[in-house]
Amino acid sequence: MRLSLILLVVTLSCWRETQPAASPTVHQLDAPAHPASHHTVWEGKYVCAQGVTGLHLELDTATDGATTATFAFYGIPENPNSVPRGSYRLRGKVTMAKAGSFALALEPDEWIVQPPEYMMVGLSVTSDRERRSMAGRITNPSCGVVKVSRVN
Repeated sequence: MRLSLILLVVTLSCWRETQPAASPTVHQLDAPAHPASHHTVWEGKYVCAQGVTGLHLELDTATDGATTATFAFYGIPENPNSVPRGSYRLRGKVTMAKAGSFALALEPDEWIVQPPEYMMVGLSVTSDRERRSMAGRITNPSCGVVKVSRVN
């Protein structure tokens, strides 16, 4: 009887050791590395050395305020100079302000499409209370104001 009990314990121990480790679920493998983000799209204009330029700005803001953006620029009819199309990524932070507005500061990260002789610029803007428009400055000495309105 004692021998049977020992064999049973050894058999169960071996069986447990040979079982593969539990694999993570698909949910664990696909879990996002960052908190969920809020995507918004903005359109407007800014002024730099090339003159008034069209701007398409897409923001992805995480719940902690960390923000990534795509800054796409292009020529518009009111600029007599030819402005090529270009785009790049930025990184920064949104900070909530009084009465529902927010401040956004973005620094250049990497080019997507770089036209010859163009450089990336950052921006510093503040939204209105309804978060439908933003205004501020391009953070480069050869640039000036930026104004955009939310399109989604």
